[in-house]
Amino acid sequence: YAVAALSVLAGWCMLAWVTEPERHTHEDVDISAPANLRAWLPHFLVSTVVMASMSAIQQSSGFYFQDKFTLDAAHTARLVGLALTVSAIASVFSQMWVVRRLGWQPSRLLRTGVPVSAVGISILVFGHTYPLLVIGLTIFGLGQGMTMPGNIAALSMTARSHEQGRAAGLNTSALGLGFVIGPTMGSLLYTIHPLAPYSTCLVLFLLMIVHVRVNLRHVK
Repeated sequence: YAVAALSVLAGWCMLAWVTEPERHTHEDVDISAPANLRAWLPHFLVSTVVMASMSAIQQSSGFYFQDKFTLDAAHTARLVGLALTVSAIASVFSQMWVVRRLGWQPSRLLRTGVPVSAVGISILVFGHTYPLLVIGLTIFGLGQGMTMPGNIAALSMTARSHEQGRAAGLNTSALGLGFVIGPTMGSLLYTIHPLAPYSTCLVLFLLMIVHVRVNLRHVK
């Protein structure tokens, strides 16, 4: 019921306060020219991997915490909820303070956020106590809070003014794809080994470090 109520509230806020922005024509721009999808695809890959990893970790954590610490359903919900809440707060703090107050460029956000996220996941893989797992999720949240804004800003810089909406829409689809892949991947991997979801996400983020350095080296 709470989720449904929040959805209704969000829809009401959009109807009440969000207006259609003024559209500007670009007479000197050929809007029929195809979009530079080749330049956008590396950013879509980051969005998909980040969202898939985040949703896989969130989905698997409930099973992992319950099995690892032999908890009942009530204790599992409480401990997992607390850990994920701390992770979310860390992500918001990262976006509100690191991104806004420090004024880092998209390249620095990406090249810092992805490794920080990998450090957080590695703690989830090798940590054996509840405080360590919370610390791992917190560091992962901090990294996510830098990676996503950096990637979106970098994507926006590769799109021309009349392509901003198209690029943002396709990036939203990439995020949605990751959210579809993540829970399925997490549950399937968990049946193989409890640490398999975390280990797989760690490998993905290590590959993303290389991807950002090689395929997004042009980002400023």
